[in-house]
Amino acid sequence: MSLTQPVLNAVAFAVNSAHINQIPISTTDRGAASFQMGFPYETMVDKLAGGVPPNGEDFNGIFNYLSKHQVWLNAGGTYKFNGPLADALGGYQKGAILASNDGLRLYVCTVDGNTTDLNSDMTGWKLIGTSELQTLLDTLQTNIDQERGWRETADADLLQRIGWESDARITNDNALQANIDQERGWRETADADLLQRIGWESDARITADNNERDARIYSDNLLNDKIDLKLDKAGGTITGSLTVNSQITTPSLSLSTFSTSNPGFTTLPNGFIMQFGFVSYSDMTPMDSGNAFERYAHVNFPTNFPNACLSTQATICIGPTQLVSYDTWAQVKEISRFGMDVLNQSNAGALTPPQGIYWQAIGY
Repeated sequence: MSLTQPVLNAVAFAVNSAHINQIPISTTDRGAASFQMGFPYETMVDKLAGGVPPNGEDFNGIFNYLSKHQVWLNAGGTYKFNGPLADALGGYQKGAILASNDGLRLYVCTVDGNTTDLNSDMTGWKLIGTSELQTLLDTLQTNIDQERGWRETADADLLQRIGWESDARITNDNALQANIDQERGWRETADADLLQRIGWESDARITADNNERDARIYSDNLLNDKIDLKLDKAGGTITGSLTVNSQITTPSLSLSTFSTSNPGFTTLPNGFIMQFGFVSYSDMTPMDSGNAFERYAHVNFPTNFPNACLSTQATICIGPTQLVSYDTWAQVKEISRFGMDVLNQSNAGALTPPQGIYWQAIGY
C-alpha cells in the first residue's frame, strides 16, 4: 500500500502547560521518570502494594521533548553538528546529513564513527547542498560559454597556422631533397676518388712492407753472424758491448715464470721471488679476542720459497664511503716458506666493513 504524508504539526505537546518536568538522563527520585530507566518499576505496582503512580508532569515532559523534534522536522529543519552528541553516539554514521552552523550548506557523512566538526574540518564529510549552488552553476555556465568562444577562435587560428606550417615544411623538404641529391653526387665522386687513392696506398704499403721484410731479414742475418762471432752453440763469453736489434731467446733465465692470478707470483733473474694476492673480508675468520671487528685468514703462497721468506707486507683496502681512524690496521704473523697469516682490525665507526687485505711477500 502507498504511504500518505501524516498531518504536520506546528505545536509541541504541552508547549503552554505550567505542569511539565524536564526529564533527566538518570535519577534516583522515587517514581520519577528518566531517559535511561523510563518510568521506574514502582510506578507499575498497585498503590496498595506500595506502588507510586506515574507523574503526569513527567508525561508532559516526555511528550514535549519528543514532539519538539517532530515539529522541527515538520518545519523542514536539519540538525547541525553536536560534539557531545557525536562523542556519546561513538561518532556520526555513514549517510548522516547535517547542516552547517549558518544553515546554508548540507553535508553527508562518508565514514562511520565520524566525530570531526564539519564546520572546521571536512574530513569524513562531503558537501551535497548550498545556498550558492545556483549562483555557482550560473557562473560555471558563463565561464564554459566564454571558454568555448575562446577555444573556437584559438582553433581557427591554429588551423590557419598549421596550413602555413605545412606549406613551409613542403618547401623546406623540397629544398632539403635537392641538397641531399647534390650531396649524394659529390659523395659518389669523392668515394670513387678515395677508392682509387686507397688502391694506390695499398700498393705502396705492400711494396714498403716487402722492403721492410727484406731489410729485417738482412739485419737478422747480419746480427746472427755477429753473435756467432762472439758465441758458439755451446756457449761462450761476450767481451765488450752487445747490441741486440731484434730479440734474444734465453730459456735458461727465469724471465718468463710468473702468474697473474690471485694469488700470483713472479721470479726474478737473480733468484728472488715476489708473491702477492688479495684476501676478501668475507673470506676472513673472526678472531678469538671477542672483538667483532678483528679477523684473520691463512695465506698459502702460490709457490714455496726454496730457502726463506725475507719480507712481507699487508695493506687494508676500504670502500669509498668508509671512515678511517687509528684503530684500523692490517698485520702479518706466522711467516714461513709456505705461507703466513694476515690479520685485520677495522674501524668500529665504519659504515661498512673493509673490502679485504692486499699482501706481498719477497724471498729466495
